[in-house]
Amino acid sequence: MSNQTVTELKVLTEKSATNYGFDVTDFKMFTHLNPLSIQVNIRHKNPDKKVTIDDCSNLSQYIDEAIHDSSILDQPFTLEISSEGVGDFLTEENDFQVFKGFPIEVTYQDLKKLNNKQMVCF
Repeated sequence: MSNQTVTELKVLTEKSATNYGFDVTDFKMFTHLNPLSIQVNIRHKNPDKKVTIDDCSNLSQYIDEAIHDSSILDQPFTLEISSEGVGDFLTEENDFQVFKGFPIEVTYQDLKKLNNKQMVCF
């Protein structure tokens, strides 16, 4: 599959997501799978909103329809839409907002004394 095809699919996916109030945070294609697999991670443009299963389902229908209506792909594919989740490190304000009220484990490493301290926060 050409890089142009991948780029066109990514642009189409991002445009569809934007039209429905989402940002695409990750786009992956697995062309070695049969059928081809497209995985898209999303988040709401509104940072106060969390991505729900219904959001993923609805956006999946919109993006699937957009891909079928385009002439970009002429082969079977699977489409997976999911939330971006959170990485190992909470760095953005939105990361903390999403997990507000859930227990987290905080590890602090004092580089001068080279000892670790752990605590669980709520």
